[in-house]
Amino acid sequence: MVKISNAKEIKKVEEIFFRIFKNKDPFGEMFQENIVKRMILCPIDGYYLNKNQYSAILEALKVNGERRFVISIIEGYNNESWLVETNTSYNEYLQLPVYLENAIFSTQGDWGLMISHEEYAVLGGDELFISDFLSTYSNPDEDIINFVEMWNYNKEKYKSDLNWLDVFFKHMHIENFYES
Repeated sequence: MVKISNAKEIKKVEEIFFRIFKNKDPFGEMFQENIVKRMILCPIDGYYLNKNQYSAILEALKVNGERRFVISIIEGYNNESWLVETNTSYNEYLQLPVYLENAIFSTQGDWGLMISHEEYAVLGGDELFISDFLSTYSNPDEDIINFVEMWNYNKEKYKSDLNWLDVFFKHMHIENFYES
């Protein structure tokens, strides 16, 4: 893992990020229109993917011939980014100091995921990447159920406003799954 610190490289990472994402908000319409396949990963482990999710990302990258990816902190003002090799172990990944919302994305701008402080992530990419991800990631429908159960709990326990979910699910191409 190499921290990206050169101003030119930082600008390039930002340009790639915005080819995938419209903004840094995991609660709304975050993906650009060219990111056609979208899914929810829930739960995650704090600000990190769980081991199964991380392994599936690595496997999809290897199948697609990608040797590295970017991890960027997207919350706050002091955003940091790292270039990460696909041979980076899960334990090494957990050593990255990502204590805020972050994104993991392709150096080519073909796919990306955004990790929310609310214990879920959104993943988007082209048909091939998502298909390769799903070849090793089991039961994505369970992640949607976990997500809905988590937000129903948040509404009941903390009186969370769930009005954003209609727009979110439509953007994620998961319509008629949840009624607010």
